[in-house]
Amino acid sequence: MIMILAAVAVTGGSSLAAPKPEEEAQKATEKWLSLVDSGKYEEAWKATSTYSQAAIKLELMQRSLTEVRKPLGDVVSRKLKSAEFAKSFPDLPDGEHVILHFITSFKNKSNIVEMVVSTKDKSGAWKNSGYFIKPEMAEPADGKTPESPQPPH
Repeated sequence: MIMILAAVAVTGGSSLAAPKPEEEAQKATEKWLSLVDSGKYEEAWKATSTYSQAAIKLELMQRSLTEVRKPLGDVVSRKLKSAEFAKSFPDLPDGEHVILHFITSFKNKSNIVEMVVSTKDKSGAWKNSGYFIKPEMAEPADGKTPESPQPPH
């Protein structure tokens, strides 16, 4: 018992700590975004939450992503701006959600905000439940963060 406590004290306990939901969701989201970036929309649809698959059919997702992403060109860079845990999100069932905002530069347009909502499903896996994209807004003079893009109703 003393040796285990000593090991935890020396390592800071980091090896025993469970990953934060934001970290797990970010990893899953980055994998999902790589599918979208490479035009693998069917695979990306299969990697979305069951709720989202029921809400948006594969053909509609493929068409929507093609219309939005193709004119932007390839991804040049993507940087996580924020990741926020939430128990609810508009138009989604209550549960565990992480809302991730990325600042992304594409070949044909820079400073785009990509917002991805990742939801923990019944199996414990984080899956995409929403993807929203818009030009980045400048920070307001009062220093408050601009409102996140909201899903279409």
